[in-house]
Amino acid sequence: MATGHAMLTPDGRLRDCVIRAPGSQRSVARAMVSPNGDDWAVLVTDGRFREPVRRWRLPRQASDTLVLTANGAEIEVFPDQPRARGCIVMGGTDNLRGGNGAPRESVLHDCPGGPGQSGAPVSADVDGEVRLVAIYLGRMQRQDDRAYSYGVARPITGAFAEAIHVAISEDSPRPTRR
Repeated sequence: MATGHAMLTPDGRLRDCVIRAPGSQRSVARAMVSPNGDDWAVLVTDGRFREPVRRWRLPRQASDTLVLTANGAEIEVFPDQPRARGCIVMGGTDNLRGGNGAPRESVLHDCPGGPGQSGAPVSADVDGEVRLVAIYLGRMQRQDDRAYSYGVARPITGAFAEAIHVAISEDSPRPTRR
């Protein structure tokens, strides 16, 4: 998974890129970028990585991502950074006054972040199990009577979730016939 803005050139073409993991890198064989500007992409590599990579449990059903709709819900972004643990969901972008430039299906949070961290995993405890529930999109700054800076995340729901499940099922090893 990645953000759509990381995968497209300024003129809207798909970038030619590789994905690196410890000990190896793979080319992107197929990519689906959100057709409606929701800022997500699903990438399938041209093969498996040599070294084990962290495997995430995806939402089992739409209700797994409901944790993101509750103000004050606890999430984690960048699991290897202790200061990013226990971040709080601030609400959906629809709750902000005025235009904010964030995709319509995104949520705001108070996790730290900056350039180059787009696409990082956002996880939450769902019924005692850590699940990947969103991806980090970036930061949004606003200024009304005071300045605001929020992290923005895109939940794994709708067409995004469907694209992931299709990519996984297409990429799964097929049984060999004898």
